[in-house]
Amino acid sequence: TDMSRLFTFLKLLLCFALIAVAAIFKYTNSSMKGDVLSWFTGVKENKFITENRKAKDGRIKETDETPFLSFNTSNPHSGSWCPYATCQNSPLCLPCQRRYLFIIATGRSGSTSLLKMLNFLPSVRLSGENMNQLHTASKLLSNIRSKNNVLEQNFDREGAWAHNAISPQSVSCSIQGVLNAINPPPQRV
Repeated sequence: TDMSRLFTFLKLLLCFALIAVAAIFKYTNSSMKGDVLSWFTGVKENKFITENRKAKDGRIKETDETPFLSFNTSNPHSGSWCPYATCQNSPLCLPCQRRYLFIIATGRSGSTSLLKMLNFLPSVRLSGENMNQLHTASKLLSNIRSKNNVLEQNFDREGAWAHNAISPQSVSCSIQGVLNAINPPPQRV
């Protein structure tokens, strides 16, 4: 009986994992047209950028015709991953460039097995527990919003709060940095 329950549980877990993997491939691979599935790598080139706007070193030259470079809301993964997300890009932060996947589960529900299965996918790297760091990172945002809500200021302040305006969503890159620091890539592949 214990073996049959275990076998039934493993079958259900495998079915759940296959459904999750199929859904992930559906939403991430739909617009890639044969590209390797890549979850954490670069921004696809914006349709407004043409070869004649690139400098000799391959970087994109900013001109009056390219207002999207410094501050824009383009989503580099609009055809696949979170297609309706609005990304507030700035020279300091590209919040949507890296894609994140969180498995939220109760204890003893098979989340570690699911994590291990997803790590077999190419270019996917998931780690285990993060000790509720999302909550800790959200405290950073709450603190900034609590007094004088400096995120809502779109002008240069004077006095004790003097600083340039904070770009929308730029704090999310700091939070991503915290998560990246506690979830480093492996030392060797």
